[in-house]
Amino acid sequence: MQKSGFVSIIGKPNVGKSTLLNNILNFKASIVSPKPQTTRVNIYGYTVYKNKNNDDIQIIFVDTPGYHKPVNHLSEAMIKQIKASLEDTDVILFLVDALSPFEEQDRNTISIFQDINKPKILAINKIDKLIDRKSVLTTIEEYTNLNIFNEIVPISAIKKINIDRLLEVIEKYLPEREHIDFGTVQPFLSNLKFYISEVIREKLFNFTHQELPYKTTVVVENIEERPNNTLYISAIIFVEKESQKSIVIGKQGKMIKKIGTLAREELEMLLGKKVYLDLWVKEKENWTSNTDFLRSLGYM
Repeated sequence: MQKSGFVSIIGKPNVGKSTLLNNILNFKASIVSPKPQTTRVNIYGYTVYKNKNNDDIQIIFVDTPGYHKPVNHLSEAMIKQIKASLEDTDVILFLVDALSPFEEQDRNTISIFQDINKPKILAINKIDKLIDRKSVLTTIEEYTNLNIFNEIVPISAIKKINIDRLLEVIEKYLPEREHIDFGTVQPFLSNLKFYISEVIREKLFNFTHQELPYKTTVVVENIEERPNNTLYISAIIFVEKESQKSIVIGKQGKMIKKIGTLAREELEMLLGKKVYLDLWVKEKENWTSNTDFLRSLGYM
């Protein structure tokens, strides 16, 4: 018997959605940062495995942006990405932080899917950080009383605790269906230009501060195979103000060099070849509210 289905991972920012996806796939499909709202578009990745009955199970995960109150056209587009993922999904996987008490933002996030007639699974993440593991029982009781979720599974995405159990629970609600042939051996389903831009953007998130990470985006303009197994990549980092441009470049170009070096090293490891990364920084005034520009980036 074959099963195949889509699973949308929903939750507030920084609850571990991207970490969960990456560790299930054993591949870095989605960038990770301690800063909220790192993920801006839906990231697709799939896994195929055999269950206890030796049946082939295919799960296509959708890592969605963290649900938050929109403040500009970019964040509005991020919320639309979440809602779009719910339209075609087979299972809704809601992820919460075991260390964070149930609050209004959780209730607001739940409101976008609670009336959708699809199986809903709650995964309580970061149980490895609990001083007393039994305290998760209080969280389980709180969410059980909502009468929304078919199943509740405590997990640790980063330590891979109870992930096998989570997959077993998800499998119960997947339809019997032929597997989708994605025509790729890679577990992630984004194109190369987008993937490279995300790796660069992750470094921007990790090394810039305050509002700046949220005012930057990356566009890969050119990818060119060159002799000696070398990949030439030209990319532009867009910011909203001239002052932000100088911060990204840094004193004597130190910041842009640091971002470029770390991005290049990671890309070489992931792509298995030498990379020459050519980074430029340009100002695009108020791009986070420019619908035409956002559409050109694929955010809308």
